[in-house]
Order: sequence, then structure tokens, then C-alpha cells
Amino acid sequence: MAETTYPKPLLTKQSLNEALDLSKEILEDIESKKSPLQNVVLKAIRLARLVNDDDMYKVLLRESKGYPRSKNSANGQSLALAKIANRVKYRREKSGKITPSFSKFSIAEMEESMRAIELLIPSAVNQEKGDLLEGMSRIAQFLAGRRTFLHDYALKIHYELKYSSISDDVFSRIRMQADRKIGEIIPDSTKQFTSVYENLKSENPEDWSNAVHSCRRILEALADVLRPPSEAVVKAINGQEQKVKMGKENTINRLLDYVEANSDSEKFTQIVGSNLNYLHDRLRSVHKAANKGSHAIVTKEEADRYVIYTYLIVSDILSLKENKSPT
Repeated sequence: MAETTYPKPLLTKQSLNEALDLSKEILEDIESKKSPLQNVVLKAIRLARLVNDDDMYKVLLRESKGYPRSKNSANGQSLALAKIANRVKYRREKSGKITPSFSKFSIAEMEESMRAIELLIPSAVNQEKGDLLEGMSRIAQFLAGRRTFLHDYALKIHYELKYSSISDDVFSRIRMQADRKIGEIIPDSTKQFTSVYENLKSENPEDWSNAVHSCRRILEALADVLRPPSEAVVKAINGQEQKVKMGKENTINRLLDYVEANSDSEKFTQIVGSNLNYLHDRLRSVHKAANKGSHAIVTKEEADRYVIYTYLIVSDILSLKENKSPT
């Protein structure tokens, strides 16, 4: 029977916060042993869905429902899922062949078996009692392994989300500062940044490319305000005097010229210059590809990265204007 599939939930700040709270709840349930392990695995399934962890979602469904009992269940997908769940053990046959095997029982089945044995033990005697105690020991070991597996997964997700939220808080502060400065100096670009975020929420690769194009236009608008176009200027580069173009299309040259003129730190100038050139090269390659009619020019991850780089660079450059003493 095919696994039930559901549409992937969007990874929003709200869903990730919910996942963070749920991971903490799962850890508390496991560590306090206040909930049946079957209840814990159901929560873990929800957690896997919230963070779009497809592989673990399938594994946890099997942990909850059990694995197929067919003769071929030790092969193919079931074996792959059991390996992820740390269920698989290997034994050497008399022929020398090593074969995998794993328990097919669900967590709920094993917990029910444990409860049944606990009810039988008080009235059992001699060999029967010994067999029951031995069975209880095997089940306890099995459930301990499942508890460890679920705890490790919840802990992994918990720390990943916690780190992500810290990073998000740091970037949010930078974004708020940059938004304020951008609103004062290049107010039209605040609309462009709003458009950028809307495009990043989309599942359409063309919208991701549009977000990157907006980043390029924001840098152009910033250069036009801080260092308007002019004739070429002469600069000392590697010990030699060279003309550096400062025309309308020379966005990066003009921004670098502004940074050099307004920063007292050579290190700061070098870092901003390096980051500007890095970002410019990538934005330009995306722009050229778009002009050639290329599709799926950037991935969602790349688009996210370019937007963050743009924000950081714009914030660094605008900090020079804010910190510059009035003359």
C-alpha cells in the first residue's frame, strides 16, 4: 500500500517557531517519560512535516504504523527506512553471507505487548514467569532504542531551529537598521525591497530571478544618490595610475569610490570592496542570462543569499553616511 502523501507546508517564520516549540515539547516528553512513546512519535511526525523533512516523515510513519511483514520487506524501501531508524542488525549466515534484519513491529505494538506482559507476570510461575521477564527485557531494549532515536532527532531539529532563529534575529536587526536608512536616502528602493520579499515567497523560479534583478536596481539607485555619475577619475592601482570609469553604468566603481572617500578604515574598504565585487559578478551573470532568455536562472537558495548580501552591503555603505561627521 502506498504511503499517504500531503502537500508540503510552506516554511514560514510561524511554522518554524511552531516546530521549535514542538521539538522542545518532544524532548520534555521523552526525558520525563510522562507520555507513551507512541504519542511522542505522532508529535515527531508532525515535526517532520513542519520542517519539510520528507525522509524522516516516511521513517516516522513506519515507526508509528509498523513495517511491511512481506518476505521482501528486508529489501528496498523498507530496509532503507529501517536503516535511517537505526533498526537494522546484520547476521552472518552459515554460508558466510551477511544479511540484514530488523523488527517490523510498530512502537505502539511493542508498548501494548509490554503492558500485556506486566499484567501477566503477577500470576505467572516458574518457567512461564522467566519467559515473560525475558520478553519484557527484549521489549524494554527495543523501546529504549526507539526513545534514543526519537530524542536524537528532536534534539537535532531543536538546535538547528534555535540557531536559525538566532541568525534570523541578528539579520532582522540589520534589516531594520538598513530599512530606516534606505527609507531616508533612497525611499523608492523600499518598494523594491518589498517586491523582493514577495518574489522570494513564490514557488516560481522566474520570481526568484526578479528578486535578484531588484537587488541590482537597488545598488544602482544607491550609487546614483551617494556617488552620481561623472567623468573617469585617476586612481593609483597596484602602484600605477589608471583611469577608472564613473559613468552611469559603472555602479560598482562609483560605490567603491564613495566608500574609499568616506571610510577611515582601509580594512573596511577592502572588505566592502571585495563583497561588492563578489555580489556584482553574480548579479551581472544573472542579468546576462536573463537577457539571453535562460530559464530557472537562480535557485531559491541562491536568491535568498543574494538578497542577504545586498542588505548587508547596503547597510555597511549607508553606515558611512550616518557616521560621517557634518562639516
